[in-house]
Amino acid sequence: DGTYHGWTSDSHIGELVVYDRVPGGAGHIPRIIENLDQVLETTLVRVKDCHCNDLQSSCYACLRSYSNQFHWNYLKRAPIINWLGAVLA
Repeated sequence: DGTYHGWTSDSHIGELVVYDRVPGGAGHIPRIIENLDQVLETTLVRVKDCHCNDLQSSCYACLRSYSNQFHWNYLKRAPIINWLGAVLA
């Protein structure tokens, strides 16, 4: 799982926090860190090319999951596309 802390409207500088929710770890975190650029680029493609009709929406194919269901109203593809584009630039 993961989250991002520190992003403001004035700055994309912050902290990406990834963590393993499996007790004892499943070993995914080292692979994510080693391939972070590829992970972020793949994420950008997934969110950018999703079949959602509106950039101000999301779906199970791009951003939604059972664990974030209480935040679905706030999950919009456009801000993620803009943020990842800035980070990867």
